[in-house]
Amino acid sequence: MDAQQTQANFQEIWTLFRETVKALKGAEKMVGPLGSRSGEFVEGMVKASMQRMFRDRGINIEQVHQRSS
Repeated sequence: MDAQQTQANFQEIWTLFRETVKALKGAEKMVGPLGSRSGEFVEGMVKASMQRMFRDRGINIEQVHQRSS
């Protein structure tokens, strides 16, 4: 493959990348509020499962802090 073909391939990939980013931004706007709600739902499921998993292994969890930094 010569330099000219490599450059053409790069340009095509770059164009596809920009189109993908644009599409993802559009999807993010549509799904954003729904994603937040589903994220909270999943967090609740994980929290309960993790507490049970630790308890089953003899590890006592006294406190759980969500969104700590």
